[in-house]
Amino acid sequence: MEISVEERMRLRKKVVDFLDNNNISYELYEHPALSSIDECLEYWGNIPDAVHCKNLFFRNHKGNRHYLVSLECHKTLDIHALEHALKQGKLSFASEERMMRCLDLHPGSVSAFGLIQDISPVNPSPISGDDFLKFLSLWGGEVEWL
Repeated sequence: MEISVEERMRLRKKVVDFLDNNNISYELYEHPALSSIDECLEYWGNIPDAVHCKNLFFRNHKGNRHYLVSLECHKTLDIHALEHALKQGKLSFASEERMMRCLDLHPGSVSAFGLIQDISPVNPSPISGDDFLKFLSLWGGEVEWL
């Protein structure tokens, strides 16, 4: 789904304002919403020393828990192992409507920065490990490193 320039600017401003207001350093690289790692690699080639991730947004079988999963872009996800590790039943990809409601993001543009939606009513960019941990701390939600 292609989003308007205005919508893209609104979403970018929300993330940039949050990072600036919390003194989290970043470098901003922009690209359109993309649906495959192959498409992303075309845009990521000019970002030095970055670990490129894919981000997946799941819901549990009851629809009452959500999981944002980030992993290195070339790795495959064993969803059954993830379900077991999370002690959940079947996980499935969240719908676009749910993604918009929970993260204020569209398919093809999922990133951890969508968690800002869960902080306040207020696209991805490289950020240092320490600054990313600061971001997660400010978010305050449950994080599990697997």
